[in-house]
Amino acid sequence: MILAITAALRGYVDKHQIHVLEVGGRGGVFQHSLATCIALTDRGHEVTLHTASDPEIEDKRVRLCRCFSWRRKTKIFRGPFIALGFIFLTIPHLLRNSGIFWIQGTFKPPLTMFAIAMLRLMRRRTIFSPHNLFLRYGSRLQAAFMTRCLRLANLVVSYNDNDAQELQAAGIRQSRIPLFMYYPVIAPKTVDYWRKKLRNVGAGVCAVGQLRTDKNLPMLIQAAALAETPLIVMGEDAGSLTEVKDTISRLPQARVAVFEGFYPLEDLAAVIALTGAVALPYSVASQSGVAVLAKAYGAKVIAYGIGGLKEQTDITVGSLAAEDWQKVLKEHAVYDANRVVEITRMSSASEVDSLTKLIGEMCS
Repeated sequence: MILAITAALRGYVDKHQIHVLEVGGRGGVFQHSLATCIALTDRGHEVTLHTASDPEIEDKRVRLCRCFSWRRKTKIFRGPFIALGFIFLTIPHLLRNSGIFWIQGTFKPPLTMFAIAMLRLMRRRTIFSPHNLFLRYGSRLQAAFMTRCLRLANLVVSYNDNDAQELQAAGIRQSRIPLFMYYPVIAPKTVDYWRKKLRNVGAGVCAVGQLRTDKNLPMLIQAAALAETPLIVMGEDAGSLTEVKDTISRLPQARVAVFEGFYPLEDLAAVIALTGAVALPYSVASQSGVAVLAKAYGAKVIAYGIGGLKEQTDITVGSLAAEDWQKVLKEHAVYDANRVVEITRMSSASEVDSLTKLIGEMCS
């Protein structure tokens, strides 16, 4: 009994108990986290995914713990309520468990640092996957918090060689593994629905995911117009929708269909698969879950070779100039109205082995 209590106080690690924390509940980091949990569960580990109260996908193979709330209906003091809930509800709940803890994504750098610090204080072995080493928004202080997160974790996981080399040069213990993604089953009715939609537009290339300014969508619209290539823009507005609409209005020759809003992953995958090409003209990036989805459904990845994107792209564009993108789109964004929707690539056994090896190292 005394030995058992002592082991618990020291943060004894049961190699079959893995707790993954991803508070978003939707988007690429959540989809990756879900796929990671499925892979580990299939290999015999006991895994819990701690996430938002309203996750976009549920899978019977993964135990979901809905221990974080985004308070989406709260209008007054929403930000402080979210932060207080994370600090005083989610983190104490997490600390009541034992095992290995894997923090997926950076919530807010100070809050992520607090979570990792509390786990380390309680002697829990902690993995951190920032997914991006850069911060799209924030001050030098925020960047300092991010650096502290990287140094506090027992291990940092990266998904591209560029980030792995940067972490290694900084003297941070890191492990490089493939970026897993959740591949949804696309129902025939979903395929039929989007096939009819795209037939009307004749889409040659798509840009799916959040509509952010760093994705350079106005430039992509201009390039598609010059190339006479139909374009699909699909996702939630994150600051770029007005600019997208203004650009379309200035280019009457542009054939662009905008589907703004949150769409289930099944719909996004259907559009990617049916279009057959995705465009990623990002100014900054570590890697892209959209690129992984595209490869799974046999679609081409056309990207500006920044960060880890250069490891994922099929066709690399050397600049963010509309003229250069025009040439590439003209040649490679060719729409096939009869394109078959099927998964052409799944995660290999050796890729899953990298996950179990990582967990094994954490347990030793």
